[in-house]
Amino acid sequence: MQDMNAGYFENGTAFERIFRAYSDYVYTLAVRMLRCREDAQEVTQEVFIAVYRSLPDFRDRSHLKTWLYRITINHCLNRIRKDAARRQQTVAYADAVSAGAAEMAETGSG
Repeated sequence: MQDMNAGYFENGTAFERIFRAYSDYVYTLAVRMLRCREDAQEVTQEVFIAVYRSLPDFRDRSHLKTWLYRITINHCLNRIRKDAARRQQTVAYADAVSAGAAEMAETGSG
């Protein structure tokens, strides 16, 4: 991309080009990491929202594809962490319910 900070992206032209050129790449990377197409679609949207917001700050310190790769990986890792925490909470809740049911069965209350 040429001189990203010279107003080039203000009308969305650069963003549109980036989206068209790299949306399949971002989606494919997300599918590989998440192994779920629906989650990958959501992450792809999140990535391009982040790109849109951060595009004015992009200063060609890295290649655009490398930058997109890093953003995508970070969003995927965040999704994996959230899902793991959610599963852990569900298991803890199920264990608590089971323990409560077992206690009620032992005491004969309920």
